[in-house]
Amino acid sequence: MILFIAFLSSCNNKPKTENEKVMELLLSKNELKITNETKNICILTENSCIACNRAFSSYLKKEIDNKSTILIVNASGQMVDISHFQEIKSDNVFLHKFHDSFFNKSRLIKLTNKKIDTIIDINVDTIETIVSKPSL
Repeated sequence: MILFIAFLSSCNNKPKTENEKVMELLLSKNELKITNETKNICILTENSCIACNRAFSSYLKKEIDNKSTILIVNASGQMVDISHFQEIKSDNVFLHKFHDSFFNKSRLIKLTNKKIDTIIDINVDTIETIVSKPSL
């Protein structure tokens, strides 16, 4: 009987999805203060498509005051203009704060109730769709 119960309980321990693992990583960064109201997490780097990152940086200027968006800037400013993020003191903007490999790629993460809906890597195939929208 005990073996049967142990077997059944092990069936409930299914492996975490990639999105669940990413959300766990994001939630472990307490300073991000992710709430149910957080709708977007944007990560800006200078890796990969520089033109895409420049367009993303320019687009994210208007999101600085959007409290439902968290901006993580892991760029030095040598290839992408990040001056608008450096000049502002805001609770939702984080400069050079996180060094996990996940934060080394520009991304848009869409959330609903502290769960990931979508992760969009910023690249030549996705940047135009993102920056053509009036806001996130």
